[in-house]
Amino acid sequence: MKFFKKEDKTKTNFLKSKDVRSRKKFLKIIYISVIVILLAIVAFVSYLLSSSSKIFENGLSGMSLIKSLYSKETLKGEKDGRINILLLGVGGNGHAGGMLADSIMIVSIRPKDNNVAMLSVPRDLQVSIPGHNDTKINASTSYGYSDYVKKCSKPNSSACRDEATIAGANLAVETVNETFGLPIHYYVILDFKGFEEIIDHFGGVEINNQYSLSDPSYPCDDDEAKSCGFKLKAGLQSVDGNTALKYARCRKGNCGNDFGRAARQQEIVMALKDKVVSLNFLANPKKVAEISGSLGSSIKTNFATSEIKTALSLFSQLDRDKMISKVLTTGPDGELKDYNNGGYFLMPKTGNFKEIQNLARNIFNLDKVEKPKIEVLNGSKTTGLAGDLAKELEYDNGLDVISIDNAGGDYEKTVIYDFSDGDFPNTLSLIEDKYDIVNVVPETDISKKINKSADLVIVIGNDFKSN
Repeated sequence: MKFFKKEDKTKTNFLKSKDVRSRKKFLKIIYISVIVILLAIVAFVSYLLSSSSKIFENGLSGMSLIKSLYSKETLKGEKDGRINILLLGVGGNGHAGGMLADSIMIVSIRPKDNNVAMLSVPRDLQVSIPGHNDTKINASTSYGYSDYVKKCSKPNSSACRDEATIAGANLAVETVNETFGLPIHYYVILDFKGFEEIIDHFGGVEINNQYSLSDPSYPCDDDEAKSCGFKLKAGLQSVDGNTALKYARCRKGNCGNDFGRAARQQEIVMALKDKVVSLNFLANPKKVAEISGSLGSSIKTNFATSEIKTALSLFSQLDRDKMISKVLTTGPDGELKDYNNGGYFLMPKTGNFKEIQNLARNIFNLDKVEKPKIEVLNGSKTTGLAGDLAKELEYDNGLDVISIDNAGGDYEKTVIYDFSDGDFPNTLSLIEDKYDIVNVVPETDISKKINKSADLVIVIGNDFKSN
């Protein structure tokens, strides 16, 4: 009896050969699929690089794109507790005076409490533009643009226009920096076309129009020389990019003036922020690609791509209810006055920018700003501390230091002498908290101060620690 059947070698070899062919076919399919996927990824990244590189002043590389998606980089100003961003709106190609800044806004973010402050600057404000004459601040972008175009071998090329737009933004940053005494860490410059498109890409924004608007003089979309008018009903509503632009720009009829539209522009900025955050924009590659592709020539920024994730994270945490909104105006309590200098201009009521600079620096503490006259005396063994502290008090807090000197003695503890009979509690609290000073002495002895008009005298001791 045979317990085993003889193996059919021909059949076995056939099955093995068929199995090998199947595995090879399967591996071939996998291999081709991997190649297709890799090619798709390379194509997508290449598309992002080519379309987005125009947006960023320092360009866009593959590594920076990866970092933008996965890393979190510290922003300029973040360690100092305040990040200042200059938002610039211009007409762009096809608009008269296309590189004049139609909208100028300083957005300041305080990371420690997720607070944001917006300061709108009127375009007619007369300032000193570096390298140019005193003129309206909105000309800074135009001057920077035209200065660059004059150097271009091909002035009408898209590459020249892109670089010229960046030059215009940088001159505006320099102008605002010097005028307001603030370090501007970042800028974003956007033209009207890009403004409309970015809002449409996000499906519109929600606004709450306080009353019905009507501006019969608003220009036509296809011909700015004609008036087509603009109307918008009151109430909470979602608007598309074209309507949002008109809402942000209208300034005649019952739309008010430049000051009224500045407030509406601030509303649009926060509404767009809410929409971007709600859609988790950076986590949506398709949306990134769409917007990058269409906005390459309409928006420029000096944000590095590696900083974008950090910026969006900060924006997502901003508390709209705590937002501080300020528009420089000519009203009874405003900071500006009309000025005729061969045309319509605005200038500070006081004749200089010191009060406006104080406002800009202290915008997060507007309700606490007081104006004591402060004297700083150095009673420590370290030379130069009085001057250093005076600069900090003036620059960081907008306080008025009227004199600095030596105390004429050796103080172990830092002391604040209050000659105001308690008239400046907010200022005292600010200085105490910031510099950890616990010795505040109500004082009537006039010999404690060198400048007789000082309200508060800070005598620096050996324990003093500067920030």
